Amino acid sequence: MATVLMCLWASSAIAQTATSQYQPGTLLSVKPHHETGSTDPSVERFDLAVQVADTVYTVLFTQPAGRIGIQHRAGIQVLVLVKEKTLKSNFLGSSVELPIIDRQPAAQWKKQH
Repeated sequence: MATVLMCLWASSAIAQTATSQYQPGTLLSVKPHHETGSTDPSVERFDLAVQVADTVYTVLFTQPAGRIGIQHRAGIQVLVLVKEKTLKSNFLGSSVELPIIDRQPAAQWKKQH
């Protein structure tokens, strides 16, 4: 009986840590980020819609200086780590942690877009 209980406890601990693992996601859209106020025009920012399971996260991506290309990446598969306020991934060859500015069910997002 003790062995069974220990196995159940171990499997529940593993299930609880599974949410802190990288998951596959799909970059659904890339749109220029519209900010109010004065900003540096040389800094390009984009709103990325990334679907992970049944949730679409909109994150703010700042294009690294001298790099181009995120605008043309809609549809690619990426591995992401979803945290409470950020989404961590590897875009354009570098690991980035992006602030989540919106999250909604995928079905609702698709109706709006």
